[in-house]
Amino acid sequence: MARLRSKFEATYEKLFEGQSISKIAPREDPTRFWADMFALDVDSVWLANRLNALSREECVHEQKVLLGQMFRHALTFFTQSTDGDGAGAGAGASAESGSGGEGEEQRRKRNALETLVVFFHAVLQKDLAGWEIMDLLSGTMSESDLIFGRLVEGIESTLENPEAPVALKHRTLQLALVFACGIGQLSPGAYLLRRDLFPSIVMLIKLPETTPFTFESILLISVLLNYHKSEAANLNPYLRRVRGSVDHTFLSKACWALGYAFDTVSKKYQEIQDDTPPSLASTFGSFLTALRPDRALSSTPVETPKELFKDQPIEAAAGLLPLYELLQLNPVFTSVIVESLTTEGGASSSGPTNRPPMIFSFVSLASYLFTHASSVGTPRSLSYANLTMRIIALMTSDEPMTAKFARESGNIRICRQRLPRLPESPTSRPILCSILDCLVLWLRHNLHKKLEVSSYRSCIYSVHSILWMLGRQRIRLEYHWEELWKSIFLLLEFTSSRVDNVKVLGRVDELIEETLIALELATLLAERLVPTPEALHQFVYELVRSKDIVDRQLSTLTALEVMIPSPSTQPRGVPLTIQAQALRAIKTIQGIITYYEGKINEKGTEMEIGDVMNVIATEVERDGLQTAPDREPEGPTRRLDSSSEGFVKWACRDGLALLSSA
Repeated sequence: MARLRSKFEATYEKLFEGQSISKIAPREDPTRFWADMFALDVDSVWLANRLNALSREECVHEQKVLLGQMFRHALTFFTQSTDGDGAGAGAGASAESGSGGEGEEQRRKRNALETLVVFFHAVLQKDLAGWEIMDLLSGTMSESDLIFGRLVEGIESTLENPEAPVALKHRTLQLALVFACGIGQLSPGAYLLRRDLFPSIVMLIKLPETTPFTFESILLISVLLNYHKSEAANLNPYLRRVRGSVDHTFLSKACWALGYAFDTVSKKYQEIQDDTPPSLASTFGSFLTALRPDRALSSTPVETPKELFKDQPIEAAAGLLPLYELLQLNPVFTSVIVESLTTEGGASSSGPTNRPPMIFSFVSLASYLFTHASSVGTPRSLSYANLTMRIIALMTSDEPMTAKFARESGNIRICRQRLPRLPESPTSRPILCSILDCLVLWLRHNLHKKLEVSSYRSCIYSVHSILWMLGRQRIRLEYHWEELWKSIFLLLEFTSSRVDNVKVLGRVDELIEETLIALELATLLAERLVPTPEALHQFVYELVRSKDIVDRQLSTLTALEVMIPSPSTQPRGVPLTIQAQALRAIKTIQGIITYYEGKINEKGTEMEIGDVMNVIATEVERDGLQTAPDREPEGPTRRLDSSSEGFVKWACRDGLALLSSA
């Protein structure tokens, strides 16, 4: 039995088959025909499938006329009530207006809007050039300014109309988002810059009835401000607006919405593999189970197959783009993040939300992204991890914010889905400890042949910034520092043992130099950083244990064709080059290793680890850490790359994917 098709589906199918309007509805003129079409409720699923089935060639050839008519008539009915003159519906529609009243006009507007959203979502993913899109939608290139101007004006008028239904405003916001994400960096996107939608979008965020649309709103703003960001910055009103905003309500709601999105993304990782930190009861139960002969082997930790994480993170991770842009562009947003520690359910909060502060959710998500980035190895997962690392670098470059993170504590869930796992930590600890955990996870789990040099450099930059801040603020951080030292040496060992592989990647020499400089800083500040004498002894032990790795660094840099400067050729009063700083760092670290290695050898060559630690402890307790006494620690000198252009395409793709399920 044949399926009964709706009038909507049957009529559109005839149009796609090439039948003319005069044949389908011989007694109606085209204006009346489209008025009747938009009076029908839109079958969004069917229309999306039908448009998605069209090839690129069909869009620009066989179906070009139909698609253009469909778009322009939908635009007419979407904008007619906001134009204020009711034009565009024809005499027939005007007659109905008298009997049907405003309801018919609003129905047509709603259905036209729905058609536009579905239309853009499908057609803008056909890999069309900018001029092809303008030609297709406008009919002729000469009409582009008029057509696209009406589109943007209609979006603005609907968003700022206090009488418009909330659902209509939401779908209009989604229309703007699907257009912005679908166009990307193509030329039609410039029309979104000709009118400043920022006040209308911010008003959506601030009004209670439209606050639930905050995530889509800030994603739209971040996509708009990235339109040709480098070459058209002076012409982009959204860049200026975000830089100058001091609206705490807007920024606070944006912060809250991002935290909610990050929580959602992290939970998807946890659904794939439950990595809930073990409680005392579960740990004791596992211990008893392991004692049973029949379960002796089952207690061995096993990693979940990495293929199960190949589609992670979910699309809501696109919220990392607005977080990055707000942090980079708006100085007030930093204070909003800090304030949220006491207003969004932090350790000292009495707020009503019962949700952790956004920074807690972000750091937790970062741990999952860093753990799985290279094991999944897709361009998308690596791009998300790269942007997340840049966000952390931005945060740690802000000394007051980083100091606050060192003093404020809370419970942040850190990924434990890959071996070796980080040591179990107290339920509540300084936020900065969790950030350091994220950096350690990146250092550990992403050492692959195609080394992500840019992300590793940002990681080392963050390590350097944190050490510098802790030293200046004289904060002794209760942290498992040995995990960080081991991970840094692991990176240096990896690059020095695979010189031929990594030299083709570019800028590996700078990564090694910056790592050595950060490690030297640790030696200069260690006595101010670590919380206990035992932690200082462990640091010295890791240095001595890694002697061979340190000794190979000079030859590694030489193999990478780095010009190693001679100290005698360095002019007085001129800042050292990064190459000279790296050479100095090697000598400083080697000097420490040589000193303590000599003290250990004086006690004998056959010594257990405990004996070695005793020798180190005795020397350090008596004379302090033997380092360069005349050296003043220095903060990081590298400038951060502020561009997010490489990531914007992923935010746009995921923005479209989010809307496909809306």
